[in-house]
Amino acid sequence: MHKIKEKKPITQSRIPGKATDTSEHRQDEFPVISFMHTCNRNCQLSDWRGKELDLLVNFFKKVEKLTWIQITMGHGGLDYTRINPDECSIKLPEFVSKDVGLFELSVDKVKRVWGYRSENILRVIWFDKNHDVLPWHKTRRA
Repeated sequence: MHKIKEKKPITQSRIPGKATDTSEHRQDEFPVISFMHTCNRNCQLSDWRGKELDLLVNFFKKVEKLTWIQITMGHGGLDYTRINPDECSIKLPEFVSKDVGLFELSVDKVKRVWGYRSENILRVIWFDKNHDVLPWHKTRRA
């Protein structure tokens, strides 16, 4: 008779668990910024001009130097805020599920970048320079 070898559980593998963990809860990673799901109808990058664009570039330079835990815990003045998509005055693009963990990040006191996280990827949806996505939020912070 052939003896069937038992497979070792992954916990006994030589590959560290961290290397095979693909969950969104890996807060020690740095974000990769993606524009693949950026809306082509509302709050577009083309609405931004001159110094606003400089400000936005500096914002993205700051974000990519921080880990997800630093971003979500408020480090760097980004004011990470999760929002229910149903509260937004602008509907999510059709190709973005309402189940995503939608959030905004502050570029400055008024301007926001909206997106969601997929593993370590920050998928940008809107470049909101006038609080068009969530107008009531502007008055709440004033």
